[in-house]
Amino acid sequence: MTINIVLTGPPSAGKTTTFQDLKKKIKNVNFCKEISREIIKESLETGSDVLPWKNAQEFDRRVVSSRNKDYLNQKNLLETRQGLKIKIYDRSPIDTYAYSKKFECIETNTVKICKSLHYDLIFFFPFEKEIYTQDDERKESIQLAIDLEKHLMESYIEFDNELIIVNFDTIENRSNFIIQEIEGRLNLELDR
Repeated sequence: MTINIVLTGPPSAGKTTTFQDLKKKIKNVNFCKEISREIIKESLETGSDVLPWKNAQEFDRRVVSSRNKDYLNQKNLLETRQGLKIKIYDRSPIDTYAYSKKFECIETNTVKICKSLHYDLIFFFPFEKEIYTQDDERKESIQLAIDLEKHLMESYIEFDNELIIVNFDTIENRSNFIIQEIEGRLNLELDR
């Protein structure tokens, strides 16, 4: 059995930084990184139009395909001392669905994939204006990030998921909160 855990939330809420910190603190867990920024960076470098602001549907298809492959991949997974296979994802296909919903370009296949996936825990990082930044790969305005927060919450709930809110705090405290929640809610001990 594989335990699937997602970190989600609007742009620049601290998900990826916390994800990286968890990678340092927990052993024998499989971490599936966020792919969107890599696709954007590659498209910018190669001159491709597979960008959320140019060709949103093709961008979404690639992101969902990659995230779905991460979910389905069961080969060579690390196991904890208790023999558990745990995967922690920096976003999921439901994130892509939420973005598509906001921009009114939902793909039928995305909905099908989202309905087929099961997540044991979902940690939601709310929008925090104090840490919000934009760059070449993150172009969303503050207002769009706030709007996406709403769409993300609604989308995860739409697919029958409970959200665990990760309040704004230091990265260390956020990571420790997530570790405590995983251990407490799933009644297990993570390898550190």
